[in-house]
Amino acid sequence: MGQTSGYALPWPELVDGADGPDGYQKLAQASETAIKTNALRLLGQGVAADISSTEVRATPWEAPFTVALPSTARVVICTVNVCIAFAGATSGLFDVYSEWDGVRQFHAVLNSYTNQSSWDRGYTWQYALKNQPGGNHAASIGMFSGTGAVIHTKTLIHSWVALG
Repeated sequence: MGQTSGYALPWPELVDGADGPDGYQKLAQASETAIKTNALRLLGQGVAADISSTEVRATPWEAPFTVALPSTARVVICTVNVCIAFAGATSGLFDVYSEWDGVRQFHAVLNSYTNQSSWDRGYTWQYALKNQPGGNHAASIGMFSGTGAVIHTKTLIHSWVALG
């Protein structure tokens, strides 16, 4: 039997036997094997959270987490939720970010808070990673205020789903 290059799905070729019940059974079994081999399954999932009242000014602040993958994951989907409060200066630039094994995913916020009624803010973003080996991975959520905003952290949540 021939097979597709992407997912190894089979098809009968001219040199294969007649398309009787036996031929169809072989085709169905080969197709099922190819689908099972390429299907993603849940390897693990987790949530790490930090609730604090740390004040962030010119020095970055991070909440570190360890993510343990039971085996190699073809895809890891990370969701980051940050709820923060502003105090002091209410203008300027700040960044919230997430890291996975030292690679930083930024979520920059530019001049988006201008008065006391906008002090509490929530931010959510996602990113995906491919071919992550089994074992421990270093994840974190961080914040940096470089131009005058005084940030009080409230809740940081890092969720992940690993598929393999």
